[in-house]
Amino acid sequence: MVQKVIGGKIEMEYRRKKGSDTWHFCKNCSKWPTEDYEVRNTKPEGELCNECRSKEENRNCIKKQ
Repeated sequence: MVQKVIGGKIEMEYRRKKGSDTWHFCKNCSKWPTEDYEVRNTKPEGELCNECRSKEENRNCIKKQ
């Protein structure tokens, strides 16, 4: 996840593999897309990866900076 501060707001990077419905936001997720993916800088509508959510809750989400 990339975080940028723009106008006082934090922007994050969300990725999903093309053709997938699941968005990822932790770089250390086992399914973090590294090729053939879409990127959003705002929280997308739709499904968020359960592994990423769990890592975030456990404060173990590595955020790409």
